[in-house]
Amino acid sequence: MKQGGNGIGSSWANATGDLQYALAKARPGTEIWIAAGTYYPVQCTSCTENDRSVSFVIPEGVTLLGGFRGNEKRAKQRRWLKHLTRLSGNIGRPGPTDNSYTVVLTRGVSYATVLDGLIIADGYADAPKPVGHPFRSGGGLYNDGSGVGVQSNPTLRNCLFLNNFAMEGGALFNNGDLGNASPEIEDCTFTSNRAFYGGGAIFNNGEQGKANPVINYTQFVNNEASFGPGIFHACPEKNTDPKIFNSTFANNKAHYGGCIFLLGMTQCPKMRTVTFVNNISDDEKAENISVCMPTTNPCGLMAEIPLEDEEQ
Repeated sequence: MKQGGNGIGSSWANATGDLQYALAKARPGTEIWIAAGTYYPVQCTSCTENDRSVSFVIPEGVTLLGGFRGNEKRAKQRRWLKHLTRLSGNIGRPGPTDNSYTVVLTRGVSYATVLDGLIIADGYADAPKPVGHPFRSGGGLYNDGSGVGVQSNPTLRNCLFLNNFAMEGGALFNNGDLGNASPEIEDCTFTSNRAFYGGGAIFNNGEQGKANPVINYTQFVNNEASFGPGIFHACPEKNTDPKIFNSTFANNKAHYGGCIFLLGMTQCPKMRTVTFVNNISDDEKAENISVCMPTTNPCGLMAEIPLEDEEQ
C-alpha cells in the first residue's frame, strides 16, 4: 500500500492507500507492505472522542512491513531508515490534544504478529479513565493480553516510538492483568515519549498475570515520566521474568526514582550489557533501577548484575 493509492492492494500498481481497509482484509500469514509516508487511523477536523478512540488494530498472524519506496519486488529490498513509514495519531488540528488515544492496538495476538520498520508516533492517551484503560494508557501501542487465558505477545522489530504521551506507558502499555502481555522487542528506539505517572516509554502491568517483554538491542532516549521514564514494571514476584539485553538508556528524566522502576519486586530483571548514560532524576537519591515496596533494592549492588553504568 502507498499514499494516494486507490486500488485493492494486490500490487504496487494497484495499491490501496487505506491501511484500515488493508487490515480489515488481512488474514493470518498476510504481509502488508507499506510505502514511505504518513498514515492515520482516521482523519477529522473537529475530532470527537469516537474519532480519537480509533486505532490501527493489528489482526493475529499479520505482518506490517514499513520502509518501502513503492517499487520493490522483495521485502529485503526495503530501506526503513530511508523510506520512513509513519503511523501517526495526529488526526486533527495541529497540537496533540485531539490526537488518537492509541495509535496501534494489538489484542490476543502471538509472536507471528509482527510490526517491522515503522514509526509509531503522536498518540495522546489522556482520557479520564481507570488505570490501564486504552484511552489513557499506551499512546503509541496498547498491547492487550488481559483476561483469563488471554495472551498477547506481538513481535516489534526495527520500530521507532516517537513523541507519544499517556498517563501510563507513553509509548507502549503491556496489559497482562489476569493474562499475559509479553512482546518481543528488538532493534527498536523509544525517544521523546512521556507519561504523567509511570513508564515514559513502556509500562508493564502484570498484576494477577504476566507482562514480561524480552527487549534486545533497543534504545531508550529522552523519555520522561514521574516514575520510570524508561520502563515501569508492575508485576507480582512469582510472575516476574522480564529480560533486557544489549540496550541503552540515555538522557531520560524521572521526577522520582530511577530510569527503570520496579513495583513490588524483590529481584532484578534479567539484564545483560545494558548501558545507562546521563539519566536524570529530581530525586537525588535515585538509582538507575529503583524498587518500591521491598525493604532493600535488589538492584542496588550494580556489580551483581552485568550492567555498564556510564556518566557524561
